[in-house]
Amino acid sequence: MKASILHSFKQKEGGRGFHYGHCTSQSRPIENLWYTFYDKDLGFIDTLPRMFAVQPVGAASLVAAWEAHQAIPIALQRIEPNLAPPISHRVSGYHAYKAIQESGGGAVAVADVDMLAALKDLASYEGIYAETASAAALAGIRRALALGLLRQEETRQTGIVGILTSHGLKNSLALTQVLPPPTKVEGTWEALRSYVELE
Repeated sequence: MKASILHSFKQKEGGRGFHYGHCTSQSRPIENLWYTFYDKDLGFIDTLPRMFAVQPVGAASLVAAWEAHQAIPIALQRIEPNLAPPISHRVSGYHAYKAIQESGGGAVAVADVDMLAALKDLASYEGIYAETASAAALAGIRRALALGLLRQEETRQTGIVGILTSHGLKNSLALTQVLPPPTKVEGTWEALRSYVELE
């Protein structure tokens, strides 16, 4: 995975790296990516990207820390329910926060409706079924553009790399309140054939 990520950044030299926000012990993806980029002296990439964290509204301790210029992230009193439980925690890892600061990046919070829109667009336009917490990466890019943290001309000149790490089936329960339940078909060829023909 390390080689493929570095290759992506080689293709988008100078790009600004986005990663969905992971917290506590799971903050390692952001920090590991950032320290991996110190391997730039090996020739994989020529410039270091900016790292951004994306977290759900109401569960965004990295966002709160970054916006308040805190020295370290402080634990939230509580987190609000959302459709991305894998990235919803009261406190975020310090090393991920440090990676954001050192890279000159930032952190943005996205609502359920934004993550769902990103999930649907990834499926419709790219054929990718990502879980909601992973689709948050695209939602975060859109949010950063809306906030002016990124500019459209920058995206055309240097590009953005959004990293999606989890398939939609990993957390399909999060979508049960949004999408209708799947149709149940008897486990026979005849039943399956009849169902397909009806569709």
